[in-house]
Amino acid sequence: NPTSIFMPQSRRTELAGIIKQFHLLVIEDDIYSFLSVYGHTVHEAKQSTNLYNRNYYKILNAFGIKGRGPAKPETEYMDCWLNTYHFTLEIILEACARTIAQTQRPNFQYADKILSEWHKSNVHHLSDIKALDAAHLKKQKAEKPKTAPANKFNNFHQRDYDFEQLEKQLLNT
Repeated sequence: NPTSIFMPQSRRTELAGIIKQFHLLVIEDDIYSFLSVYGHTVHEAKQSTNLYNRNYYKILNAFGIKGRGPAKPETEYMDCWLNTYHFTLEIILEACARTIAQTQRPNFQYADKILSEWHKSNVHHLSDIKALDAAHLKKQKAEKPKTAPANKFNNFHQRDYDFEQLEKQLLNT
């Protein structure tokens, strides 16, 4: 800071909130204000900025969640998908879409089951998912459908009537 003028802490905090809200980049020459907002260690700074990861918000939007940040359990799921499984955002968003289609609500556990299975199956691209889907459909078609139990009303011997004979008898009387 060449002017040796310091901004009050309240103003620095206010600006940091605006920067976070709109995902802006700031070239800051005052390292002390950065540290006061984001933490005093590299680990604290990473933790603070991870809460505002753009991928988190894309995943939340895919679930239809808007107007709030991710909760800690949600960030743990998303970190696993992004950093442990190393899935692309495209694959994660596909799992989110399938979750919503199946459950009609956001469900991180359900999406995690889908993504865990894809991870076990070495999925790296959407084409891998299509291949798994095709194999699943083929397996379903190969399985014989279960036959329904016989109708209880047809379990007795049916009578055979000669309707012409009955009609003659009815008309002759």
